[in-house]
Amino acid sequence: MDGWAHDGLGDGATTARKREAGRDNVQHLPPSNGPHYGSTPPARNDYTGVRGRVSALPVRPGLLTADELSPTLREEVQRAYIYYGYRVNLTTWECIKGLFALSNETVNIWSHLLPTVYFVVLLAKEGSQEEGYARNVRLAQEICAIIGLFGSTLCHLMWGHKCDKVRRAFLATDVATFCIAVMGSYIVFLHYGFYCIPAACVGSFPFISIFHLFLVLCTDWDTLHMTTLLRILVNAYLAGVVAMAFYGLHIPERFFPGKLWFAGYSHHWWHLVATLYQLGWYYACWELDDVIQRESPCLES
Repeated sequence: MDGWAHDGLGDGATTARKREAGRDNVQHLPPSNGPHYGSTPPARNDYTGVRGRVSALPVRPGLLTADELSPTLREEVQRAYIYYGYRVNLTTWECIKGLFALSNETVNIWSHLLPTVYFVVLLAKEGSQEEGYARNVRLAQEICAIIGLFGSTLCHLMWGHKCDKVRRAFLATDVATFCIAVMGSYIVFLHYGFYCIPAACVGSFPFISIFHLFLVLCTDWDTLHMTTLLRILVNAYLAGVVAMAFYGLHIPERFFPGKLWFAGYSHHWWHLVATLYQLGWYYACWELDDVIQRESPCLES
């Protein structure tokens, strides 16, 4: 007979009694005050490690802390100073419904979805404009902006997809469409930068950096046309540098860890600058066209 029954009780009753006694004698560890980035996630309702860094808003159903993410996602977000507001393990339809769900991706989604709609409206209005190279340049810039902004929207919309391959595919799409959006601004730059020597633009895209240098060194910057283009170019690059600095250094959320989970953190400022960058190049087309019509920069004096 099993040794558990030496006190005269049946095997099952003895085992159950000893298990219950063992539970009573367990000394539970105190809750951790730091982030749970280890291999063992905390209990579902244990926010002691993170709640101190999260704003005073009440915990909302369906939103997770960084501690509750999978190890792969925790590693991806643990340096972002955003400790709350995540929606993960979603189906495609649940991701789409995220358009109207409160999370730390809500502002990221709408800050590029609304500009996408705006550029679509601008694109539709181009049908009433006079045909010509200027219109084609604007069309190219608008299409590239739509692709870039919408690619970013999809990336943030699908970030919480339960399939990691789908999620990573949209992350890659975000990078690719961002490059297309930047290319659209270079179309504007090259068209107006070499307005008087259009042959120089042929085959220029593989040598954009060289053509930047050539344009700065060899073009007459005294004309209003070129000084206007230079001002637009410098403003665009300065805004890009500032946005990259904010994004790379996680400003301002690194100074308020966990407090800016919904709005105001660096990625939102990056989105704002990216939108203004695209809008700036679009309206630069109209400004430069107006300058060219008034100045006729290609006519010899």
